[in-house]
Amino acid sequence: MRLTKKLIAKIKIYNAYEYANGSPYISYRPNDSTGWRTSGWQLIHPNHKFKEAHWSDNGSLMFSNWSREDKNEKLLEAQKKFIEIFGETEFAKTPFGSWMDKIFVDRRNKEITNLLKDIGE
Repeated sequence: MRLTKKLIAKIKIYNAYEYANGSPYISYRPNDSTGWRTSGWQLIHPNHKFKEAHWSDNGSLMFSNWSREDKNEKLLEAQKKFIEIFGETEFAKTPFGSWMDKIFVDRRNKEITNLLKDIGE
């Protein structure tokens, strides 16, 4: 079964934060309509605020990209920092487009698949 956002929403998981269930993850933030916040990858730990984070980023580390060309480069920087802090070495993409430790994603997808089977999906 391929997990999609729509399918996962049936068990009341609506975003990367809820999917992470307290684990750290990397998520892409587009720039806002005012132009005040730039787009980029955020390293987020739901139960922790990073000391080196800018006050406006709510405790997450921001890896801003200034063009489409450097978006992948900034993802690699965010992943490198993730490994430096948490020690994980392999990443997997979640159904929400965020990046997490592969072992966690495999375990979480299996857990979600079992919950969906329990409700008849």
